[in-house]
Amino acid sequence: MTMTYRLAAALLAAAGALAAVAAPSPARAWWRGGVFFGFPPVAPFYYYPPPVVYAPPPLLYAPPPAAYAPYAPPPLPAPPQAPPYAPQQSQQSQQSQQPQDAAGPACHAGAYICPLEAPAAPGAPCSCPTNTGRAAGRVG
Repeated sequence: MTMTYRLAAALLAAAGALAAVAAPSPARAWWRGGVFFGFPPVAPFYYYPPPVVYAPPPLLYAPPPAAYAPYAPPPLPAPPQAPPYAPQQSQQSQQSQQPQDAAGPACHAGAYICPLEAPAAPGAPCSCPTNTGRAAGRVG
């Protein structure tokens, strides 16, 4: 008897499938027929990788130091040193001890001694350049 039940069930299922196919229904124009089992279509398939996006560099912030060093003014230059004091000598001893340079006579303007720019007679007025201008002196 079990065989008859199976046969009856198979016939009933076949009749139901035939009735479903034979039943009138609206036309389905979007369906073209065919069955797809998961195989790729015949047309070539191109793979495009996703675009590469780079992250921007991290923003770094360095806080200022906790305390700043106080402002120190630049050091002042040392004042010019005056030549050591020489006692006055007599006129004769000055002439005998005064060497004559190869450049010629010089201008004596206080603490400054400079060569003459043009020849001049001994005792004539002259001037020497200094840090603050010119100093007046005598040819000697």
